[in-house]
Amino acid sequence: MEYNFSFPRELDKVKENRIPTVICGGTVEYHGPHCSYGCDTLVAEGLIKKLAEKKEIMIAPTIYYSPSSYAVADETSGTVHIEEDVFEAYLYGIFMNMLQAGLRNIYVVIHHQFEQENLMPMTLSYMKAAKRATMRYLEATQGKGWWGSENYASYYEDLCITIQNEGLYNAYFFSLRKPHIYADFHTFFFAFFQYRYFF
Repeated sequence: MEYNFSFPRELDKVKENRIPTVICGGTVEYHGPHCSYGCDTLVAEGLIKKLAEKKEIMIAPTIYYSPSSYAVADETSGTVHIEEDVFEAYLYGIFMNMLQAGLRNIYVVIHHQFEQENLMPMTLSYMKAAKRATMRYLEATQGKGWWGSENYASYYEDLCITIQNEGLYNAYFFSLRKPHIYADFHTFFFAFFQYRYFF
């Protein structure tokens, strides 16, 4: 199912069943004469399409223009680089709108500058925008001080139980049932979906 081809009844199904919404975080970048400008994006889109053959997901439109950087070649190369602050603000708007629309499982798959799990400008932009949107949404819907309220008194106890039962990595990313956006990377993408955390 693709977001831009969906009708309201299909989006309602996604919301009601908490079906993951998956976004490809793309880039337009010169890689050399041997490679297309969309190489990183095409890899991530291919992973998402393969996943859709095995799991029910909603594929959101790809975000192509991003902080590509001029690490490989200069401005004359054809690389399209968007400044990080501008890009982060754009992502924040996308994520806030998705949360306000009722989507709760939002994932971003990135295959760009993520060598050896180093956080680079593009991935940081996604992560910061995701965290900001999640926190702002919770403040708007739960009220300021929501985390410190009585409603969340068992938060750390529940988290510890999840850590014991599932392992730290799974608990950290997947234990909470609150709205979340997970800026994911291709190396972790299949690790997520091999577990059954569709909540």
